[in-house]
Amino acid sequence: MMKVLLFIFLLTPVWGKSVLPSLEQFKITQRANKKFYLIKKRDAKNVHLSEKKEKKLEIIELNVTGLIAELINITEVKGAPEFYCVVYSAGESGTSAIIKEHRCALYNSALMRFEGDLPFQYIPKTKASSPLNYEQPQYKVEQDALKILESGFIIKTIKRSH
Repeated sequence: MMKVLLFIFLLTPVWGKSVLPSLEQFKITQRANKKFYLIKKRDAKNVHLSEKKEKKLEIIELNVTGLIAELINITEVKGAPEFYCVVYSAGESGTSAIIKEHRCALYNSALMRFEGDLPFQYIPKTKASSPLNYEQPQYKVEQDALKILESGFIIKTIKRSH
């Protein structure tokens, strides 16, 4: 009886909760063409034996405005446990006010692939500006789709895989 209860106790935190990967599973690299790419290494146990070695990596081209891109964190998309954002710093832009842009490489863990490189957050670099002055991208979860909106317009719709 004690062994069964211990087994249930150990599994309980995993049920109904998405387990986010660590940042160590990702790497940003810059190729000779000066473009940045985010690479995710798959676990060896998730790769079918007939797949080639190259398919152990999942890659997405990043939309970087500066000379440096760096990983920030991984965050879940609330209400859609199959999606998570690999958030990275994409650079700065602006003339009258400098804005730091964080972008999201959206990963679908159910299909084991990146779904796109999307805006995540705009942060003013100067103290005089307030983040409230800048409309932030929104991730809207619906029954059958995840919609990403910017300035009230849908910029991407991704079909959910339940």
